Amino acid sequence: MDAFERLEKARALERTLKPMELDPLRAKLAPQITVALTDLQAVLAAAPDLPEALILSGRLAIQLGSRDDEAEGRLKRAAELGSSAAWAQLGHFYRAHARAPAATEAYRKALESDPGSAESWYGLAVLAQLQKNWEAAADAALKALERRPDLQEAFFIVRGISRAPEKTRAVQKPPARAFCMGLAAVEAGSESKAAKLFESSLESYPDLALAHLGMGMGSSGPARSKALFRALELAPLNPDVNLEWARLALDKEDCETA
Repeated sequence: MDAFERLEKARALERTLKPMELDPLRAKLAPQITVALTDLQAVLAAAPDLPEALILSGRLAIQLGSRDDEAEGRLKRAAELGSSAAWAQLGHFYRAHARAPAATEAYRKALESDPGSAESWYGLAVLAQLQKNWEAAADAALKALERRPDLQEAFFIVRGISRAPEKTRAVQKPPARAFCMGLAAVEAGSESKAAKLFESSLESYPDLALAHLGMGMGSSGPARSKALFRALELAPLNPDVNLEWARLALDKEDCETA
């Protein structure tokens, strides 16, 4: 088996694992993970500074639990080589081991070289949530969602804040608070009120597809079309966005045939 095949096998296994967290099925996958680590060791013997192999090796070793030193060492080496993805993985590693300061530093370093790292913003949101810093948690989670609209874990953080009035009140940043209040308004059945709140949130989060979706759901006429079109641009695979876009198309068809 050549190096490419070994890497591809490791990639395939890594894709089955829960991202950013310890996988609940890691014990069952331990034999496959061990084989993959052996394959990656062979790749690294020939190319010791190959970032992808180092990151895959570190990511898989984390799941075993008994090879944490190896995992940390591989990820640190990849980070030293300039990999922002390695810094993000180091952040996840430190967070899983309750090393909040080290995790925060790793996520910050990841964002220095890649401000669009949704994983790093999500990691900072989790750390802020653990510290009950609701404003920082909401802000980081919304930045993660701007970059990855499908990142449900980040959405759950914001939704949890929106469902607790005392947490929402602790969010002093107006656009972040507006989004949280917008979610609460949607759940209360006031979509027109939510649309105005979501519009306010765009001041700081202009590429937040969920805010554009919320605006579209609570608007009518050209404003509805414009908001939903922007949501579709930002999140073309989001099922809720596509559902609202289909409803818009049907409504227009009904108007034309009436």
